[in-house]
Amino acid sequence: MAASGCASIAADSGSGVARLPSPASPTASRSNKEDSEANASRGLPPSTERARIVDTAFEPEGITVAVGSTIVWKQIGLQPHSVTAADETFDSSPNCSPIKSDKCLGQGDGYRVEFTEPGSYDYYCRVHGLPDGTGMTGTITVEK
Repeated sequence: MAASGCASIAADSGSGVARLPSPASPTASRSNKEDSEANASRGLPPSTERARIVDTAFEPEGITVAVGSTIVWKQIGLQPHSVTAADETFDSSPNCSPIKSDKCLGQGDGYRVEFTEPGSYDYYCRVHGLPDGTGMTGTITVEK
């Protein structure tokens, strides 16, 4: 389900960039929580955080960042993957599926999203997960 007040995403398919204006969902699971929350509480400026896509997992599964931060995912696994918001507000590979793996991110590919509003953004892989949080999933928590 799309978040209320969700504006359109400015995406550049050539560079894999999407700017995300509003939260995807109200829930979050976090890892690397202490470092990210410490940075946010000190009022540090937005940052660029890196995440890896491996064969059946996002690493880390949860990331907490400040508003204006960018997450950059790098596909290092051998299997095909996508980075798809549970509410579809961002999607690295809209045509990716288990039977259309040539439409997915391949080894060495990357994808980035800038988060401009606080909230919780759940995402999944179209090949190995589901938007309900089953399988290969992750959460980005964006704080003021």
